[in-house]
Amino acid sequence: MRREQETFKHEIEEIRQEKENMKKEKDTLKIEYETERDRLMNRIENERQNHNKEKKIREEEINERERYERELKEKEELMKKQKEEKERMKMMMEEERQNQDKQRERREEEFRERKERYKRIIKDREERENETIEQMKQERMQWDKQKQEERQKREQKSEKSPCLPSRRIVLLGKSGVGKSAAGNTILGQKVFESSGSLFSVTTECLEAHVTVSGRSVSVVDTPGFLHSKMNPKQLKTEIARSVYISSPGPHAFLIVLSVDDRFTEHDQQIPQMIEMLFGQEVLKYSIILFTHGDLIERRPIEQLVDYNCRLRDLVDQCGGRFHIFNNEDQNNREQVNHLLQKIETMIERNGGGHYSTEMFEEVQRLRQEKIHGKQQK
Repeated sequence: MRREQETFKHEIEEIRQEKENMKKEKDTLKIEYETERDRLMNRIENERQNHNKEKKIREEEINERERYERELKEKEELMKKQKEEKERMKMMMEEERQNQDKQRERREEEFRERKERYKRIIKDREERENETIEQMKQERMQWDKQKQEERQKREQKSEKSPCLPSRRIVLLGKSGVGKSAAGNTILGQKVFESSGSLFSVTTECLEAHVTVSGRSVSVVDTPGFLHSKMNPKQLKTEIARSVYISSPGPHAFLIVLSVDDRFTEHDQQIPQMIEMLFGQEVLKYSIILFTHGDLIERRPIEQLVDYNCRLRDLVDQCGGRFHIFNNEDQNNREQVNHLLQKIETMIERNGGGHYSTEMFEEVQRLRQEKIHGKQQK
């Protein structure tokens, strides 16, 4: 019995021991399971992450491929558009070239027509100017004859008394400066019509004679430059007649200016027009005559001349010669005598000569040659 108990006890101990072993084994298995589970979970997580990475990479590759395909397509479309645009531009350029060729041909045709028209105009102008020159020559001959007859009459009237050489004066200037009034002051009487306004009343050259201190003086009044009622060609032709009226030519040109004018660039056109008409030599025979001397209020005229550089240059071109008139005091013969003295001094410097009709005709001849040379070009 005891043996059985011991045996039973032993069995129980074995069972207990076996249970403990089983528990240990279970714990070990559990640990192994958890370890393996964790390992598997980690592996799964790693694989999942790797899979996500690969998936992301594949998605990026797909996106990159799609982007590349899209860019390639856009590039192809752009190249297609560029090609179409190039073709369109080529067509436009060809069309523009054709239009330019047509315009150039039209301009060349217009230029040829203008050139031919210009040649005809130049030819007509030359013919008219030649006719004018011929007419002026005829007038010169008539005036020479008339002047000779008048001189003979004056010589007969002077009986046998000694007489100083006559002097011939031509008045030049723009309208409204007192040019005609200056002529009346020299003559000592009202011969030329004078309005005292900016509008010229003189439309043709007029001549008058007077004896000053035993000397015969002729004065020719001319239309004002920039005359509003005469076209430039008529005006120049009429002013040029003054040379023939004072045949064989004037001893002095009086370029008349007003002291109250500022002598602007516009006024500077007047002496330039005088030079163009009579040539540069005209200034050797010119004196600047200032009118309205009563307006300078005791200021020396030299101060007025020095104050305006344009005016100073003009006076210098005329050899520094200038004079001042007060046309309101025509009874003041002293101012006239002083002017005639300055004219005498100028004549002496010019060797006793005067501006001649031959000089004027030479200027016109050179001008015709210049125009003809331009026409040939």
